[in-house]
Amino acid sequence: MQGHVVPQFSQEYTVQEALHQAGVSHNAGVVAHLTNIYVGANGAVYFCYSTLAVAAEVAPGDGGVLPDRVTLEGGWDFPTPGYYDFHNAHIDINSTISIRRTEQSALVPVRQPPSVWELCELSRRDHLMGDITVEAL
Repeated sequence: MQGHVVPQFSQEYTVQEALHQAGVSHNAGVVAHLTNIYVGANGAVYFCYSTLAVAAEVAPGDGGVLPDRVTLEGGWDFPTPGYYDFHNAHIDINSTISIRRTEQSALVPVRQPPSVWELCELSRRDHLMGDITVEAL
């Protein structure tokens, strides 16, 4: 499935904050590793718990403010929903923060989300043990 960013849900600000903390500014180009990115069943990408480490600077920034929007380019195809690391992703910053997949980039599956059956079993077990209260919807 093709990955895509959903502005109102993907928490793009975490990418923006991580780039800012790394000293990256507008008009820069970097190669970075992004970890713990969640991809939902519909291909939506969530950056809520992800981290970013800059591996190399390709082009210096101009000191300007980072844009709010994040886009994925270069064919980020995910075999299944789950958590992934993006290694050697090229990030170009101009009107958007563009995370681009190249031949040097790697998409590494980290872990898959629990199945519905596993979630039901966990909820049932915890309910029987009294650890949590399960309420009907």
